[in-house]
Amino acid sequence: MRYIGILICSILLSSTACQAQDQGAYWVAVSSNKINREPMRGITLSYMEMLIKAFPYLAVKGNDILIPYPDEKRIQKQEFTSFTNTRIKLLNNRLLDSIYGIKSGKDTLRINFYYQGTGDEDKKFVLNYIPISKAAYEKATAALKQERRKVLESRLPWDATGLDFNKMRPLYLQDMATMDLINPIQLADELTQFSDKTAVVYQSAILSRNDSLQHFKTFGIENMLLSESIAAKIGNTTFDNLEFYVDSNNRNQGMALRQKYMPVNAITEVFNKISSQFPSAKLSYFGLPKKFEDGDISGIHINIALTWHTEGKVIKLVVEGIPDALFDREVDRDIAVTDDQNATEIKQVLAHYLSLIDQANLRVFVMSRDFDELLNRKENRMETRLPGQLWEYVTSWRYLYDLDK
Repeated sequence: MRYIGILICSILLSSTACQAQDQGAYWVAVSSNKINREPMRGITLSYMEMLIKAFPYLAVKGNDILIPYPDEKRIQKQEFTSFTNTRIKLLNNRLLDSIYGIKSGKDTLRINFYYQGTGDEDKKFVLNYIPISKAAYEKATAALKQERRKVLESRLPWDATGLDFNKMRPLYLQDMATMDLINPIQLADELTQFSDKTAVVYQSAILSRNDSLQHFKTFGIENMLLSESIAAKIGNTTFDNLEFYVDSNNRNQGMALRQKYMPVNAITEVFNKISSQFPSAKLSYFGLPKKFEDGDISGIHINIALTWHTEGKVIKLVVEGIPDALFDREVDRDIAVTDDQNATEIKQVLAHYLSLIDQANLRVFVMSRDFDELLNRKENRMETRLPGQLWEYVTSWRYLYDLDK
């Protein structure tokens, strides 16, 4: 969060004059450590950094504690039992972080707590605050609230009707510091598998081309419906999830839209809009029933996909979760693709099988041709799932390139 470092520096410089009258009332978080002073690593270190960012300021008024950010609340000290109030189901709903002591002095406020996310036997930690002036406190918290409000208000439906991945990303997906403002305690939610909130996606990936490594990042948002909003739309069809794939120069190289349980009429609308934009594109397919020259037929797969290969980009429509009734039938009325069919006939086969389902999960990928080729190079299509790999796009649909050209 870019405000933290800047504000702490200015606070420390400006708070001295007013410190006497506000002593012990207003505090800014500066560090966290284990009680036994052992080093912190990995997720544990990330969690402590999250707490500093998510709860950067406190005010103490008698027996009350004022928490101004991310959600303003006033509670009594004895009721301040956890920072995140997230619970671990597998540990009898035990709090992930539980406060067991608050100690204040002239120059420090120490909040002692247990953190159950560490594998170490000693689970005692402390979050350290130092005093600041009321003026500095009010200025800093107002700035944070304003920035978060601006980001939350920017979550408007992304218009992907033109299938243009080059458009500037929305404000809330510009960088990780900004994305942190959407759900400042997301790490706690992830560690406790608490999934009823909107969440951001931030991943790094390294891809290879002839032994030259290239770095990419994913910026995305999931479950926007839980925030009573829409992530993206194609025409009148809305999507709950949106991702962008970004190169080391911060240029978009692709985007992905996803929606669960989409009614078939909406899937058909998206299919028709893509087809109308690229009527002469070369097509490839995956998962559709296929009739071979010897008369054999391969049945429908549980997932089906159609890809439009255009001069500037590759568009892939993926329908996931074909209903069991249709999957068991495999082929309907002997309708299937063949090696000699043209693009129009292939689309007719897909349209026929779409008409036999009520709903399914839908993904739409729009990638630059260069990025699509890079993702599908043999050295980047690993069988083992790796951290940061663009998994859904590459591995799930690798057979599209191997079998159905």
